[in-house]
Amino acid sequence: MVAVSGAVTVDGQKVPGPGRLYFAPKDNDSAAGRPGRAVFDEQGIYRAGSFESGDGLVPGRYAVAVECWEVPPTMEGPPAKSFIAERFGSASTSGLEVNVPSGVKSHVFDITLSK
Repeated sequence: MVAVSGAVTVDGQKVPGPGRLYFAPKDNDSAAGRPGRAVFDEQGIYRAGSFESGDGLVPGRYAVAVECWEVPPTMEGPPAKSFIAERFGSASTSGLEVNVPSGVKSHVFDITLSK
């Protein structure tokens, strides 16, 4: 496992609120097939985890999705409203990718988004 951490910013500024990251494996081998996730705070700081919160990611390539809600989605209530562009909500459309190298203890991956 590699400790993966970093900061999320929007248009060069701190994020407008807390959110979540999802790391979807892009490699086909079973060792790298473990997805990851992270929660970032109001400062955009996160530590990724695969099995437990903050335990790191298996080395490999990941597509990344980001959620940062002004109004979170619910079954009832007002319509969901994101602080960031809709395309970032899916790993297949975000354009965000990280390559977690093997043989290292930690890797920094900062994410810059646009509204």
